Amino acid sequence: MPIISIADATITRVTTDKGMSYITIRYKNEEGREQTVQLVLNEKTIILGMNGLPVSEAVLTEGMTISATFSKNMTRSIPPQSAAYIIVITAWPTQESMTKGIILKTDPQNRSFLLSDENDFTSVIQFNVSDETVILNRFDRPIDFNSLKPGLRVQVKHANFVTASIPPQTAAFEIRVL
Repeated sequence: MPIISIADATITRVTTDKGMSYITIRYKNEEGREQTVQLVLNEKTIILGMNGLPVSEAVLTEGMTISATFSKNMTRSIPPQSAAYIIVITAWPTQESMTKGIILKTDPQNRSFLLSDENDFTSVIQFNVSDETVILNRFDRPIDFNSLKPGLRVQVKHANFVTASIPPQTAAFEIRVL
């Protein structure tokens, strides 16, 4: 199976459609020209965090830097599509935002939680938590994801963009219990 392996690609878009997930990436090809490809993620796609451990596709966000291995066979669409085999997160987005709020619901199986924004209680965001996410208690000591419970007031450092889904989603970099 002919493959392409690249390093230092930037995720420019994350989408889901009819149960399928896609990430659009931009990278420089062997000739040094900028290339854009939409990678199709499926149940066989391996996604690894910066620590080398598997992570959910839900942590993939715009602005993230990745290495990727994908099929050389591509559609003739713009951008071309290709099946993703391996994605390795190499850097989180450089721009961050901070949100304070109350945890409404946690999902331990998918390592995510819904947060009602402290400044706009009608605004709800789903935060996806990876193995790289730092979770701290009130005394700045590390705690695990299962310590996060509905009703807890937290401050979340996260990517400065969200998906277009309902509710909007983004990656949490640091969670601090207030």
